[in-house]
Amino acid sequence: MKLFSLVSVVFIFLLVLLDSLFVPKRARKALKWMTGFYLFLLIFVVFQEPFDSLAKFLGVGRPVDIILYFSTVILFREFFLSRQRHYLMMQQLTLLTRENALNQVTHWQG
Repeated sequence: MKLFSLVSVVFIFLLVLLDSLFVPKRARKALKWMTGFYLFLLIFVVFQEPFDSLAKFLGVGRPVDIILYFSTVILFREFFLSRQRHYLMMQQLTLLTRENALNQVTHWQG
């Protein structure tokens, strides 16, 4: 195993360990996905030859391009989901503010 591979394995292990320590219990599903992604990166770093042949089969130049394309798709997905959650949260905040304002008006009127 090359030195870079060994350092990468240790780094990925530390990332998983830190994530498991600091992620709240309600985000365990996200931790499972992140752990799976880290394990994929670990396999990618240690066993590079199958990914080289996969990259040639898919027609991309380097195996790392596969991860970059995949990561770009995931980042766009997360961006759009985040915008959707933000929009829903703003709607809920608007409804809550309206309800609070109406409660204050009825409280002052008697």
